Parts: sequence; structure tokens; C-alpha cells
Amino acid sequence: MTDDGYVHRHLVFHLLQAGRHADLLDLLTGSPDWMHAQAGTASGVGAFVDDVELALRHVDEGVPLPDRLALVAAGHAARERVHIYTKDDLETLVLLGRSAEALQHARSRAGAGDRVAGLVAVGGAPVLEEAWETTRAIRAAYARRETRAGLVRCWIAAGDTDRALRAAEEVYRSDGGVDQDDELAQAVARASSPMSPTIFQLGLDRSALRTHLDPLLGVAEALSAEDDRLPGLLETIAERMPALANEAGRTHVAFRLAAVWSRLDSTRAQEMLKAATAAGDAHANGMEAIFVRFDAAMTLLEADLVDDALAVVRGIPEATVIGQALARVAAHLAAHGSFDDAFAVVELIPQEPESVRWMREAHANGLVSPGGFSEPLAAGRAEGDYLQSWARRVLVDALLEAGRATEARDRLDQIDNPQWHEYATLSVAAALEGGRALIEPILAKARSGDPLYVAHVIAALARGGDVEGAEREAHRLARSEPDTDGVLTTAVSHARLAVIAPLVALGRWDHALDLAAQVPHPDARRSAHKAIAHAMARAGEPRAAEVLDTATQVGTDVQRRAEALADAAVALAGAGRLLERAERRLAEIPDSYARALATQRHVGTRAAVVAIGGNLKAAVRTARRVGKHPTMDGDALGHATIAIAEGLWRAGRYAQALTMTARVKPILAAHCLAELMRSAARGPIEPLAQVVDACVLAVDAVDDQAETPGINADLAVVLHRLGDPRSQTHLDKGLAALDDVYFGPSIAGALGKVASALSLLGDPRADDFFRRMRDRVERQRRQVHEIQEHKGVNYYWATLLDVAIAYAAAGDLPRATATTAEIDDGYFRRVATLNVAGLAAESGDPVAALRLAQPSSLDDLVAVVTGWNHALRRYGPDTVRQAIESVIRVSGWIHQEWQDVHRELAR
Repeated sequence: MTDDGYVHRHLVFHLLQAGRHADLLDLLTGSPDWMHAQAGTASGVGAFVDDVELALRHVDEGVPLPDRLALVAAGHAARERVHIYTKDDLETLVLLGRSAEALQHARSRAGAGDRVAGLVAVGGAPVLEEAWETTRAIRAAYARRETRAGLVRCWIAAGDTDRALRAAEEVYRSDGGVDQDDELAQAVARASSPMSPTIFQLGLDRSALRTHLDPLLGVAEALSAEDDRLPGLLETIAERMPALANEAGRTHVAFRLAAVWSRLDSTRAQEMLKAATAAGDAHANGMEAIFVRFDAAMTLLEADLVDDALAVVRGIPEATVIGQALARVAAHLAAHGSFDDAFAVVELIPQEPESVRWMREAHANGLVSPGGFSEPLAAGRAEGDYLQSWARRVLVDALLEAGRATEARDRLDQIDNPQWHEYATLSVAAALEGGRALIEPILAKARSGDPLYVAHVIAALARGGDVEGAEREAHRLARSEPDTDGVLTTAVSHARLAVIAPLVALGRWDHALDLAAQVPHPDARRSAHKAIAHAMARAGEPRAAEVLDTATQVGTDVQRRAEALADAAVALAGAGRLLERAERRLAEIPDSYARALATQRHVGTRAAVVAIGGNLKAAVRTARRVGKHPTMDGDALGHATIAIAEGLWRAGRYAQALTMTARVKPILAAHCLAELMRSAARGPIEPLAQVVDACVLAVDAVDDQAETPGINADLAVVLHRLGDPRSQTHLDKGLAALDDVYFGPSIAGALGKVASALSLLGDPRADDFFRRMRDRVERQRRQVHEIQEHKGVNYYWATLLDVAIAYAAAGDLPRATATTAEIDDGYFRRVATLNVAGLAAESGDPVAALRLAQPSSLDDLVAVVTGWNHALRRYGPDTVRQAIESVIRVSGWIHQEWQDVHRELAR
């Protein structure tokens, strides 16, 4: 459909007005075609998101739940589509001739700053103008200034000096300049000589309004020596210097001023240097004196006044700082090609730093025992050797950059520190033909050590041209000992990426793609495919588009994808190969501890799916495996057994589910049965009476009644709805059990549970219990602020989580969401958000509840919806299944794996 400026903006509105809901849903959720069509308009994907939001506001609950959830998924798909492409990906799209697509992706980004970054990646004069206009929507002044300064540099790089100057003038006039004022001034000066009079005057005006002279110095440093404005400007700075309140600041300005004066009058510059040095010595003391001189030396070095910088360095009264300064001087000389002088300066670095001298004096005065002296002394000497070796290694790298690899090799023996010697040797070997001979001894020693260092050595092999050898070593690394802490996964990923780089440079695309598929870390694998796609696009390789599209299909949060697949496997009664897919994703989780915990939890999920399949004995055997897991904590077998019970319950096998709860400890059974009871009451379903009786028996069997106030409160509410006289009995038990709760955070949570039950029962005491709960939270908040202990802070967040759940259970969603917003920890806030949204879904509209849940991705959306299987049961099991499948189907628009899952489910 051609965009005539009207149809794309108003079609959804007219379909709604005409009451053609079926056509509307088919347009927005039947396929991604309308999303792609809207993405091609000037408004980009944002127009499709607006269409979805309009539809969600106006379709009523008469529209089937699966269709409304598909609308929610479509909105998430559009937003996720925008963020799939990074800056480099947008550049790749441009190289592929898909500039219009890249442009709509950039325009569809959420924040103004992100939109500007995307537009800059697309490039081109009209697009940069659009980016400039977009900066007006950036609210934070600092961010706006920095973003605009970046655009100034873009115009300079593009050779559009006039536009750069106009933009720079607006930055200075409207935005007050940027923090790096001198950098911006120098960039503008390099683009236009002589400097723009407007920029010059704005620099003067801004400095007059500020307490420091950085903007004015930036202008002075940017002016050429031939500019007749420079002498007067330097005199102005000198006149204003005494007004600076901080002596160290005045000294720093004096050194910078002397460096600029050296272009015009060396005698005047030397006088200023002496005066600045004397002033620094007179007014600074201790560490301040040391760093005043260090900063002064670096300022002089930037002005290429090497002799003056060395003179200042000699006056630094601390050997370690002298060493650091001399290393900088040596690097500066090397960068200018003076390698012999650079190595000579390195020889001046003190071998015995101040820490060693202090240790000698302390030992002489009896402050350090002989036994405690030798080790720190050796460490101090090593510090001196380390700094000198580091400086020599930097110089070796500079020789390599200058193309003097043979000379760099000859200098290796001067590096005494073993670590820096090895690093330098690897760099030299990579630059020399036949460098494998230098690398082989290092590799042989490294193979039995840190895998990450082995990867570093393999990278040197690859850079040196021994691609086949590097690939063999990468395969050997991948076959080494099992990965216990995730380090090996990272190391193998680094090694294979290092091998891929030269293959890409040689245009060996198939080989590079084969290796990219073997990169174990999912983020690194995706990066490899994107880098290959970018190189292919530059080379005009026709498969570049296919590789880029494949790379953007790779999920980033494999743990959340695994959880979503596993939850779907249970919710859909083990349909398809969801469980096997989940297990493959679990194996890809890069962090070993997170992978171990997720795998442990997954044992229960697998057991539940086996039980749903009808083989209860095999399910129990599966659950028992959790006890053998190294990360087992608490009653892991009990939790796995509970997972079986919940899975059976979801599948409608109520009697078997209740049987499984009898196999675990009473407290676990009571919590599980309370959840099953609430699910049954929402139905209501046939075995409600049985599950209530089972819950009563379980809670009465719990030894520590401090854990039961919430369960008794739940029982009271459900029994009240059933007209059962035991309601009051369990309410009284819950109130009495409050006195047994002794742990601070648990008290607030228990009070909240009882308060929400009283509220649902219409008991006037509810307000008093909510007040007591808030008082307990306030007391805990004060304690946290007093002790600032990490564990105490976590307890406080856990308490707020319980409070938010209590408000939500009582139907007070505004207070629940406000409490959730107070949680200043990402993990606890997310758990609270999902719980509050889940409770909202139980009693209200699941679509509205999803707004509370705020799923962060399509994977998260699938996990949330499948996790609400209990809450959605009131719509009937067929509707629940259709709802989950509709979300999976739309998720397949963006992620290939969900598309494959939907095909399997359809079969």
C-alpha cells in the first residue's frame, strides 16, 4: 500500500470507528506486514506502536483474550525490532543499500539521544540536519551539549566547515559550551583558520562569567601563533589569574599559559615556568605538591616542551610519580619518532620507589620486624622493575606501530618484568614473519594455566598470520577441562573471535561463518556474525544481508529465553520440543553459577513435564536428581517435588497433584497448597474442597507457627467465600501466629498478609494492621540508613516486596505500585512488579496487568504470560493455550526460534 500521507496514519482509527475489529486484529497481528509498512513511512515503527496502543485502548473485553494478548505482543515486537540494530548494524544496512530501512530504524528509537546516535550512523547531510533538530528534544542540558558537540565534529569530518562553525556557535551561545571546552575550540580552529570571530568572542564572554579559565585557555590553545589576537588574549588570562581562589588551580593555569607563550616568546615562557614552579612549591604541600608538578609536566609535554617537562619532573618529591611521569615523556618521544631518546628516558625511571625507601627507614627505626621486611622490600623493588618494564613495553609497541619490527625484537631483552616481556614478545611475534617460533615457548607454558591468557596467545598467533595454527589451538582449548566458572566459555569465545578476524580480512567467508557458529558465548557469537556481515557488505558479498539478519535473530538473554521455553513447556503440557530447546539455551548461559542455579531449577520443570506426560514414577526419579546437584541449597528435592505437583495441577490432574504434596515437608506443602487453593477458588474448580482440607492439615502440621500467618490468612479468605465456619478459626490462628514471628522483615510481610485478608473479609481491623505494617517498614528503613549494611538493605527491599504484594492482594493496586517504585534494587523491584502484576491478572484484566508487569522483551513477555497459567484458568484451558500460542506466534516476527516453536505447536 502506497503511503499517501493519510492511509497509514488513519486506517486503524477508521477500522475502529466502523467496528471492524476482526479486520483490525488481522491487520495488526495477523502478520508483520503492517509493521513493516509503517516502518517504511516517515514516522517509522513508532507509528505501528501508536496503532497498537490505539487498538488496545478501544477494544473491549468482548474481544477474545488471545487476540488482545497478541496486540500486546505486536507492540513489543515493534519496539524490540528497533533495538535489534546497533550503530554498526545501521552502517551495514547503509552499505547494503538499505539506507531507508536504516533511517526508519534510527527514527524509531525511543530516546532522543539514541535517535541522534542512529541518525549519525546513517550519515549524510540531510540526516545530520535532522539529527541536529532532534537534539532539541534532549532535556538534560549536559547530554544536549555533548551530543551537539559530537555533531560539530561530524560536520568537520565531512569537510562542511561552515556548518560546523554555525553549529559550534549555537553550542557556545545556547548551551553554554561543553565540559571539554578546549577540545571543541581546537576542533573548530582546526576546521577554520583563523578562528571564527564569533567563537573567539563567545569564548571571552563565557570565561568572564565563570570562576575558572578553561574556556579561555581552550580558545588560546586553539589559535595559531600567527593570529594577532593571541598576545592580547594571553595578557587577559594573566590578568584574570589572581582572581582564581585555588592556588593549585592558579599554578595549573600558569603552566598551561607558559606552554602557549612558548610559541611567541620563549624568554617570557621560561619566566612564567619559574614563577609557576615557585608558586606551586610555596603553596602546595604533600600529595597536592606532587600532583601539581605532575600535571604541569604533562601540560608542557602536550606543548612539546620536552626539556621543560623533564625539568619539572625532576622536582617531583616522590619516586613512583617520577617514574609514571618519565614513562609518559618516553611515550611522547616515541610517538614523535625519537626512539633512542625515549629509551634513554626510561633508564631514568627510579628502580627503588618511595615505598621501598620508607620501608628501609621503618626497618632501621625498629618499626618493622626483620621477618616482615623482606617480602615488602622485594615487592617494592618489583614495583620499580614493573614500571620500567611497562614503559619499555610501550616503546616496543610504538616501534611496531612505526613498522620497525626488527628493532622492536632487539629491544625485548631490555624488558625485565616477565609479564610485560611476554606481552611484548607476543606483539612482536605477530608483526614478524615466522613469529611462531617466539610464541611457541609462551604457548607451551600457558596451556596449563589461565584459559584467558591462552586465548590472548592464540590471538597473537592469528594476528601473526598463522591462522590454521591459531584455529587448532582454539579447538584444543575448547576440549580442555570442564568449565566450572564460565572462564573457559569466555576464553574460547575470545580465541575463536581472534581467528575469525584474519579470515574475514582474507575474505574467507565460509570458514569465518563456520567458526562463528562455534563461538560458545551467545553475545560473542552474535558480535562475530555482525562483524562478518559488515565486512561482507564492504566487500560487496551478496550474502551479507542474510548473515546480518541471522545475527539479529540471536537472543541476548539466553537465561530468560530458557525460562520462557521451560514455562511454556509446562503451561502447554509438554507440547513440542520446548523442553529440549530450553535445555540447549541453559547450556549457553555464560555465567557458570547462574547456569548451575538455572539448571537446578530446571530439574523440577523437567520432572513436571514428565509427570504431565503420564509417567509419575519417572517424574519422581527425575526430581531426585536435584539432590545430587552441587548448587543444592535447602530442600531442593522438596521444591522439585512441588514443581511436579504444580505441573500436574496445571494439567488438570488434581488428585495426583495433591498426592505429590504429601511427599514433602508440611511447610512446603502448606505454601504449595495455599497457591493451589487460591487457583481453585478463582476457577472455581471441582477439587476446591479437597485442596482446602489438605491445606488445613498441612498448616496444622507445621512445627514453627511463625511461618503460617499468611497461609492461615489465605485459608480464612477462601473458607469465608465457601461459607465455611472454619474461616474465623484460621483468621484467629493467623493473628495468634503473628506473635511468634521474630525476624524483622518477616514481621512486616506477615502483617501485610493478615491485613490484606482482613480487608478482603471486610474486617474493620484491616486499617490498623496496614498501619502496623507501615510502622514496621519505617522502623526498618531507619535501621538501614543507620547501619548501611548490604544485608540489611536487602532485607529492607525484601520487606517492601512483601508490602507491595500485600497491597495488591487487598486490591489496592495504586499503593502496591507506589511501594514497588520505592524499591531501589533492580532484582527485588522486578520480583515485586511481577508479583503485583500477577495478582492484578488474577482478579482483573490480564492485558491491563501486563502494563504493570512491564515485560522487558518478547522473551520476558512469553515467560510472564506462561507464568500466569493459574491466573488465566478462569478463561478455560483452551483459551489459555491459545493465548500463549498467540504470544509465541507474534514473537516469531522478530525471533526465529519462537517462529520455529510456533510451527512445531501448529503441527
